[in-house]
Amino acid sequence: MQASGGSRYRAGWYPDPYNNGRQLRWYDGNVWTEHTYASPTPAVMPVASAEAEATVVTVVRHSPDHAFHFIMTICTGGLWLPVWIWVSIWPRRTKVTTRTVRG
Repeated sequence: MQASGGSRYRAGWYPDPYNNGRQLRWYDGNVWTEHTYASPTPAVMPVASAEAEATVVTVVRHSPDHAFHFIMTICTGGLWLPVWIWVSIWPRRTKVTTRTVRG
């Protein structure tokens, strides 16, 4: 068999590049060998991936629960209305989380 031109994939069973992927062929990390295996399902060629890092930033803004404040205003005969107005005007809480994901 031919050399692949570099160790792009790890050793393992991959769709046979010489048979349109209808069977699996063993790749030893350098060359495709003569060893084949019948593929039970159509296989997908793996994509070579580089180790990549990504930073995920999640921003969550908490807004007031207007349904709760409406019910409290009705139940207290309007006495909760100033609280509802205050909560609506006051700056909302923001939670920011950052994490690094390695692929």
